[in-house]
Amino acid sequence: MYNKKELINYNDMGGEIKENYETLDGFLKLTERFDRTGKRKAKTRSMVVFTALAAAMAGLAVISGNILLWPIALLFLAAGVGLTVRISRVPFPDEVRSKGIIEKDGLDAVYGDLVEAEPVEGTNIYVGRKYLFLKGQWVMRLADIKALELHEYRAREDRFITARAEFGDEFGSGSIELMRLPENEYKKQAMFKKISDSIGSAWLELTGEELKLLNCAGEDKSLIEIE
Repeated sequence: MYNKKELINYNDMGGEIKENYETLDGFLKLTERFDRTGKRKAKTRSMVVFTALAAAMAGLAVISGNILLWPIALLFLAAGVGLTVRISRVPFPDEVRSKGIIEKDGLDAVYGDLVEAEPVEGTNIYVGRKYLFLKGQWVMRLADIKALELHEYRAREDRFITARAEFGDEFGSGSIELMRLPENEYKKQAMFKKISDSIGSAWLELTGEELKLLNCAGEDKSLIEIE
């Protein structure tokens, strides 16, 4: 596990180093999302949403006379406060991983790979020789990816499929979303094939092995067949 310490401040170095970091930082939107201003906006949004939900529940409680709704209103308010505290204190995984990789592997290595990375058409995914970039989100080492998978989300009547990458590195392990796929079955399969072909080719060139692909049940798949 990665031990967080004071990260290098590339902006203090000036010249080409500063310019390259600003390009990389702007592409990933790290400062925009995770500096004090970005966190302040996130905290404001969370409090507005949960306060509105709490107020709605309180209003229903008053109108209906149902005292059971008051605890729900208080739970929403507590959730907003809890999320605000978490945003203030806990570093985001995207921030820790991206900044950690840039520092450990070197700015030149990551920036140079971004410059040559190929975009996957119709997505925010950029595939380099050694790194996988998701525009506006994060950078990850290709070698740390264990598999690509189709993942199904179900919530009441809502159902959708996402393409995800299973990974493991010194910053943690898990599954991270690459994009939400189209609902149309043919378009969904075609997009996943496009993503898996692009990332799989780079992974094969880097590791000499085929990248594992998993379906929604977590089972190996020979790859989606498109007629």
